[in-house]
Amino acid sequence: MEISFKVSGGEDAQYYFTPWMASIYDSKRTFIGGGTLIHKRFILTAAHVLSKNPKIVRLGEKDRRCINTKCDKVTEYSVDKVIAYKPGSDLWHGNDIALLRLNANVEYNEDRLPICIIVDDAVNFANVNKFRAFGWGKTNGSATHMSDILKTINLVRKNPNECEQSMGFLAGDSLICAGSENGDTCQGDSGGPLAVEYNYEGNTSYTQIGIVSFGPNSCNSNSLYTNISIYNHWIAETVHANEEQLLFENCGSHWSGGIAVRLWELFFLKRTVAGTLITDQFAVTVASALQTKFTNIKAKSRYSEYDVVEIIKHPEFSNSPIIQNDIALLKLKRKIQISYLVKPICLAVNSFPPKTFTALLYAYDRKKLGLQTKHFNTITCSSTVDSNQFCVDKPHDLEYDLPGSALLTYNEIKNVNNYLLIGIISHFRDSEIVFTDIRSYAEWISKTVKI
Repeated sequence: MEISFKVSGGEDAQYYFTPWMASIYDSKRTFIGGGTLIHKRFILTAAHVLSKNPKIVRLGEKDRRCINTKCDKVTEYSVDKVIAYKPGSDLWHGNDIALLRLNANVEYNEDRLPICIIVDDAVNFANVNKFRAFGWGKTNGSATHMSDILKTINLVRKNPNECEQSMGFLAGDSLICAGSENGDTCQGDSGGPLAVEYNYEGNTSYTQIGIVSFGPNSCNSNSLYTNISIYNHWIAETVHANEEQLLFENCGSHWSGGIAVRLWELFFLKRTVAGTLITDQFAVTVASALQTKFTNIKAKSRYSEYDVVEIIKHPEFSNSPIIQNDIALLKLKRKIQISYLVKPICLAVNSFPPKTFTALLYAYDRKKLGLQTKHFNTITCSSTVDSNQFCVDKPHDLEYDLPGSALLTYNEIKNVNNYLLIGIISHFRDSEIVFTDIRSYAEWISKTVKI
């Protein structure tokens, strides 16, 4: 009997509430499997789906024939990271589970909500014997195409011996054997959920307990599903580890009322170099502006002055033949007193690609009070730069010329919208500004400031 990684039979799921269902596509927009939204940034799927190179995830999609212009409830995301439980492991006997990290946060609404996954060792699903599976797979084993309509089927738990008889090996604790007399999951359903309506602490909702893994090509027998209970702690820990985290929690870029202010701004060397406060004792700037061994460096904010006790250049900084790893940390002698006058900028660890590039600048026209928001687009650099650098066009109407000056993005992190540091000015070339990409050095920064 041929066995493949893979709702034949079943019924249309059009009228089922499935705001967590995800369809997954490769770079050519070929459908390759299903998944579930479990977090505003993560999709749960089967590890074997990764071999088909997932690149696009669509949420709110029940009919895959519906084009974007007519399906206003469908939202599309790019996959920016794939995470398998154990890359390269034997998936036939378990471990067929993976996470896809999206390139942007999912904004929850009635069409986009996460499915429940219970991370509670006191909950035992071993006695739950009736499930429902969802997917866009083949509607029967002889079909040549996947279903365009989301399908669903009721399944019942089977004795593992029944899966052994139909597939030739025994399902261990990491797999659930399930089937139906009226159909089965089939090719294309891979990664979709095995779910049950479950009451947990007084709330009843669809709870995912399995992932469609594999079964016979005939699609009319029992199939195997990854048992999520075995992996729920890995799911929780992996999501947490790959979320955007703040380097320093007490950070910000606004006064009350949403007024943007440069509370994080510092100057060095008679205001010829700018720096950005990223914790209560460390600032970041560019190493290329600190070529000489300086002594008694002062860091000046608009209201205070601080002694710098240590300059820590990136260990691989180089000024020739091109400027590389152009970043340095400056440690202040004492911790600053955070107030409405001085506060570190937010810096994300495990940051995601920015949607915007923004500088908060002072205009030449002094009649304009406060800061001017200047938005940039990245451009192709006119000549070779370090892989951890990027370029933008230099503005002609705003002051933005000090090495180390900050470039920001406006994003939500930990349910709060804030400016996040993403770049610092490294140097200038003709009409363009070359930036050091802070995201590339988040790990080095994090380790260094915690020494």
